Amino acid sequence: MKATTKKTSRNPVAKPAVAPSEGTSERFKRLVAGGRAKTKAPADETVAPIAETTAIAAETPQPPTETEPPVRDFPGQVTPEEHGRFTRLADVGAAWIEHLKAKGASTSTTASYTQDFALAVQHFGADVDPATITAKQVAAFNESDLCTKKKGGQPRAMPTILKTRRVLRLALAWARGLGVTMVP
Repeated sequence: MKATTKKTSRNPVAKPAVAPSEGTSERFKRLVAGGRAKTKAPADETVAPIAETTAIAAETPQPPTETEPPVRDFPGQVTPEEHGRFTRLADVGAAWIEHLKAKGASTSTTASYTQDFALAVQHFGADVDPATITAKQVAAFNESDLCTKKKGGQPRAMPTILKTRRVLRLALAWARGLGVTMVP
């Protein structure tokens, strides 16, 4: 026969507060009183009046407040004159990877992004004008076997697929964000 046990509540009943006895330490007395020994000042120390505290705070140099929002580091500080016109998708990828290297991206990141962008170049062609790539064509690349399958035909892991899609999107957004005239 199976024995049944009564479940006990996970929320125990609150115990009544116990007054500290005569032999307890001052720290225990403060803890029982509801304060924390680390944050509470001992009774024998004097506390500076509020007016003095305010004067000290007014003398402390405050960091300057920014009137303009901070400039984002993306898409970069590259001028259009530096790259001219991007008339080839391969040029966008090469310039974007160089930009990432200049910003301090790791070797493994730039190598991985280069491989992923090479898949997009393989799909669209190296000489395709990046300004002519439509959202429909990008969607076709996102669903293509180049993006979703390995060389042997096995499916890629979803994080890998998402990274490959993101690389193309970021490179094109970087090129457009530069203000570089993309040839229509």
